[in-house]
Amino acid sequence: MSEIEAAPPIMISRSAVITRKTCEMKRYLNYHEQLTEAQDTPGVVPNEEASIKGSVPRLRGQILHGAAEKLFLEEPLDPYLDEACLVLDPQVRDEQKVLIRRALKGWAVHRQSMLDTYTTMSSEQEWQWQMCEGVTQSLRLDRVLRSNEDQTLAILDFKTMRAPDKQWVARMMHSEQTHLYIQALRERSDEWVSGMIYEGIIIGSLNAQLQQKSPFVAGYLCKGDEHIHARYMPGGKRVSLLGISDEEWLQWAQSQHILEELYCTTGLLLPSFAQLLETKNSVMSAELRWADRVQVLAQDAHVNGRQSDSYRTNLEMLVEKNPDACLKYGLDYICPYHRMCWDGEQLDDSIYKAREDHHAT
Repeated sequence: MSEIEAAPPIMISRSAVITRKTCEMKRYLNYHEQLTEAQDTPGVVPNEEASIKGSVPRLRGQILHGAAEKLFLEEPLDPYLDEACLVLDPQVRDEQKVLIRRALKGWAVHRQSMLDTYTTMSSEQEWQWQMCEGVTQSLRLDRVLRSNEDQTLAILDFKTMRAPDKQWVARMMHSEQTHLYIQALRERSDEWVSGMIYEGIIIGSLNAQLQQKSPFVAGYLCKGDEHIHARYMPGGKRVSLLGISDEEWLQWAQSQHILEELYCTTGLLLPSFAQLLETKNSVMSAELRWADRVQVLAQDAHVNGRQSDSYRTNLEMLVEKNPDACLKYGLDYICPYHRMCWDGEQLDDSIYKAREDHHAT
C-alpha cells in the first residue's frame, strides 16, 4: 500500500462519540460507511409491540425538544405537534401528543420562578465548535439563557426519564455532555458560563397495551370512589384523562400534589475549569486517533477495494467489535449491523440505505 495520507479534518457529534464508546464497529458502519438499519434480521421474529416500545422514547424525545422550542418562543404547540407526531405509530400517537403537551405546560407552571430568572438567548441553534485543528463538533444546545441578575450565561437541557433517579445529579455533574457543552459555550461566547441546568420530566413507561403509565394521561379510580387518583391504589382501575382539557388536567394535578413528583432539576452544575479542559482534551485526542484509523481504511478501500483481504484484515485489526452491545436490549432490539459483523453479510443497497445526516447545515 502507498504511504498513508494525513487524516482530513473530521466533523463529530455527541451521538457519534457515544456510539464509538459503545461499539467502534457500529460507529464505523453508521458514520463512515453511511449505513442505517437493516430491514430485518433472519431468525428473529419481529415483535410489533417491542418495535413500537423501542421507537417511542427516541421519537418522543425529539418531538418534545421541538415543542419546547415553541414553548419558549410563546408559539402554539398544537400545530407543531399535529405534524411532528405523525412519525409515531397510530396506536400511541394521540396519547403521546397529549403527554408531551401537558408535560411542557405543567413544567412551565411548576418552574415559573426559574423562567422569571433568565432570558432566552438562543433555542435549538446548531453551530460548529472547532475543538482543535482536526476536530470540529456539531452542537445543538436546547437553550442558552442569560441570568437577569448577574448577566452570566447558562445552558438548559431537558431530559425525560421513566422514574426518579437518586444518582441523577451526580451523574450529570460528571457527564461528558455537561463538560463539553459548557466548555464549548465558554469558547464561543468568551463570556462567563455559570453552568448547565438539566430539567427532568418523569414520563413513565408504556404498559403491555401500549398505554402510557403516567399521570399526564391517566389516573386510577377505585370502586365506589368518585375521585380519580394520580397514584396507583390497590383495586384501582386505570382511567384515561385524554378527554379533559389541559387546564382541567392541571387543576387536577395540583389538587393531587403530583407536579412535584413529575419534575426534577439538577440546578446549576459547574465542574472545575480543569475538569472541563481534561474532558475536552480526552475526547479530542481519542477522535484524532480514530480519524487516523478511518483514514487507513478509506485509503485501503480506495486502492484495493472493500472485498480485498487487505481491507478485511485492516478492518478487523483497527476497528473493535463489542459483542456485549449486540443484544444489550434483547433480540427485539438487536443491533442493525449484527449480520454484517457476525454472518458475513456484504454491503447491499437493497438492505441498507445511506444514513441521514441530522447535523447537516
